[in-house]
Amino acid sequence: MDNAVPLEAIPTWGTTFLSEDGEPCVDEEASHAEVEGRSPFPVARELNDKIKLWSGIPWKIAVDAVVNSTSETFESCEVFRGETIHSAAGPNLVKACRQIKSCRTSQACATDAFDIPVVKKIIHTVGPRYAAKYHTAAENALCHCIWSSLEVLVEEGLRTIALGCIYTHAKGFPRATGAHITCRTIRRYLEKHGSTVDVIVLCIPEANDLDYYEQVLPLYFPRTRQEERKVMSRIPANIGNERGESLMSHRDIRISETPAAGGGKVDETAGGMPNFPRAARPPADNSAAGERAKSEIVGWSSDFTSMTDSPDSRRGTNSEGMTWKFTDMFSSFFGSLSSMTITSTKQEQGAAGDASEGQSYHEQVLRRALGHKTDDIHMMRIVSKSLDFDGDPVLVITGVHFLVKAVDPERFVLYLVKEFENLCSGTYSVVLFDTDTSQSNWPGFSFIRQVHNALGDNHRQNLKAFYVLHASFRLRSAAFFMQVSEPSVWGKLQYLESLDDLYTVIPRKNIRVPEHVVQLDEGSKVEETADTGATAAPRTVKDNEAFL
Repeated sequence: MDNAVPLEAIPTWGTTFLSEDGEPCVDEEASHAEVEGRSPFPVARELNDKIKLWSGIPWKIAVDAVVNSTSETFESCEVFRGETIHSAAGPNLVKACRQIKSCRTSQACATDAFDIPVVKKIIHTVGPRYAAKYHTAAENALCHCIWSSLEVLVEEGLRTIALGCIYTHAKGFPRATGAHITCRTIRRYLEKHGSTVDVIVLCIPEANDLDYYEQVLPLYFPRTRQEERKVMSRIPANIGNERGESLMSHRDIRISETPAAGGGKVDETAGGMPNFPRAARPPADNSAAGERAKSEIVGWSSDFTSMTDSPDSRRGTNSEGMTWKFTDMFSSFFGSLSSMTITSTKQEQGAAGDASEGQSYHEQVLRRALGHKTDDIHMMRIVSKSLDFDGDPVLVITGVHFLVKAVDPERFVLYLVKEFENLCSGTYSVVLFDTDTSQSNWPGFSFIRQVHNALGDNHRQNLKAFYVLHASFRLRSAAFFMQVSEPSVWGKLQYLESLDDLYTVIPRKNIRVPEHVVQLDEGSKVEETADTGATAAPRTVKDNEAFL
């Protein structure tokens, strides 16, 4: 490519500062007195030297990798001044994308650059579609797009990358917000993994977007102490967590020390998610055994991995889930009934001959699970954890996030075994949000039976209660059949009709409720109020505390 731009020809962000009169500004040394209210993003020259801002097309820069914002099926791509990366890379890029088949929103994957000689790899990522009422999910999905792209860069053994605005016009993402999320995420990534990346080029061809970046970059990458103090008042109040994710603190799970904890401390280093010990209560001392008992939970907020219809429209066409086919569920049940009966018989025989047989199978599956990476399933936010009023752990399952076709059943079983391991050794409960689920979220009887077998006996014996909120007719029917084969689990099932019922068993401040659950619950209250003719009480800030 004859007109390729050498990377050295683009100035670093740290060398682009000009004062109001157009002259280079001399950095001020820190005063003897500590600067009041230091910025959460202080001057870091080593980070500024890794950032470059350029108004041009990414694949015309001599970098190791470029980021292509695409769709889940790779059918679309970002257009830079009338050009696309597919036209530059040639037909082989289309073939490579077809081999990958699909990539979920907020994830990233790499292919060769083919006919682009100055670039080694193309990193494809799927940006989120923006909806105002789900703005936090969209922001976090964009954050994850950037973070995942940089992780793929490192995994490929590369050091320099060029990326444009992953948030495309077609998906309706606000331009200023997108610039904030991009700059903030890059700053957080470099703070944690700056040694793995040499240069990040922000390629912004459109004048309006370039204006946004010139205004936003100083907030997260101030070049002098003077600039740091000048822009500090413009930094948004919500600066996210250490990964750059936008967090709603009022809806994070809060873990407080309980009397039974004996002074043990809760590990809050996992993105606001609690770490449960293997025992029912954390040990009273800080012994090595107690520390080893904690399980590490990597928190990524990827609720936006798949776009679905709005809850209102779904309720209008499928209010009780009645459009599912009876034959689908019954055929699934009768197809697995024989295997369930055989398995139950074998377990009874095994219990009489060797009581440890079931547990040994669980330990075998657990060994496999501990050696298997399931980070991609964790990012789907199907499972989270909480504490009930007694301080016992609660496993919270969001049914609508379980996309059956997107998750390999075997890998999901391994994931559940790891998640349950730290709960089953003591008393625990399960909460299932069945809100707005459909046939695509129904795993089938054989899968449920497989999960029961893999979890071992502890999960049956120590289960205190199994709560289901907004249960569909499908689940109620399934529960009727499952009570025959697994009465020790499904016999403890309790249906909850509203969030108020849920808060009688789990403190409101302890559980993070998905937005679609809140909306359906509020809609039900409005309908109930309209039927009774009563006037709904206005929601106060205190009432909204768990939802904000």
